[in-house]
Amino acid sequence: MAAEEGQVIACHTLQAWNEQLQKCNESKKLDVAADWAVEAMPTFMFLREGKILGEVGAQKDELQQTVKAYGCL
Repeated sequence: MAAEEGQVIACHTLQAWNEQLQKCNESKKLDVAADWAVEAMPTFMFLREGKILGEVGAQKDELQQTVKAYGCL
């Protein structure tokens, strides 16, 4: 069972951590994807003051250019 919001969990092994993370991801990813209209994974979104500046998929060169363009480095 995944931890409830605000609940402290303890993971003593990498496997236990990965299991907890997977449970969290499974329960939240559809809500988050729908909220942000994400259609593919991975999707990198660049935001400033709550507004989307840009969005990039898995294209390394485009991601690097976008990071530089928005002053993220």
